[in-house]
Amino acid sequence: MLGSRFLCMPRYFFHLVGDAPARDRVGHECENNKQATGDAQLIAQRLSRERPEMFRDGNYICVSDDDDEEIVRVPLAFTAA
Repeated sequence: MLGSRFLCMPRYFFHLVGDAPARDRVGHECENNKQATGDAQLIAQRLSRERPEMFRDGNYICVSDDDDEEIVRVPLAFTAA
């Protein structure tokens, strides 16, 4: 019997949608939808700081699961560094 530490976590994909779309083909393991949403918020904030020209309506991070089901959309949010 395998312990829970050997179980695979779900894989989530963080796609950039909008002016310069980019599809995440590798993904990232997260414990659950809540963690994936938090990671997407961090990505959106970092991208907004590093590429402020991307901060505009219609640009967001779309999180999908392994079945390509959309979990959440996180708009890019300008944050002062």
